[in-house]
Amino acid sequence: MKRTIITLLVAVVACMSAMASDSDSTTTYKYLAFTLSDGSVVTFTADGLSITYDDEGNATVTSDGTTTVLALSNLTNMYFTNNATGGTTTYQTGDVNGDGEVTIADVNTIIDIILGNEVDDDVLERADVNGDGEVTIADVNAVIDIILASS
Repeated sequence: MKRTIITLLVAVVACMSAMASDSDSTTTYKYLAFTLSDGSVVTFTADGLSITYDDEGNATVTSDGTTTVLALSNLTNMYFTNNATGGTTTYQTGDVNGDGEVTIADVNTIIDIILGNEVDDDVLERADVNGDGEVTIADVNAVIDIILASS
């Protein structure tokens, strides 16, 4: 549990440091997102965000007057984003086009983005399947891995 807490804290500090080190511009993110072990993503409004940890291995997230308890063992990724409508939004990792399924159509959407086709911000956010901040062939591979694992 301590390792997970430390990992989460390091991720927050790394994101904050990356934002602070960019002297040419400052990026302000509106949401903090967590990827859960089932592949779903939960986002919380960053304004007024509070996260506390308990001895039972839980993170208690308070945002917009709502409190959510997340098991640290269920968290696989955390990142800041500007793409959510507020509150909590859940989608399956790899469902780039938002149709509720992870299929070859999601691979095609990522390839379209790589080739320079414009898409909505929420699609672009979901296309970064591996969470590295870029949409690349690695995201195509990640979606293919998800498809193969589910068959």
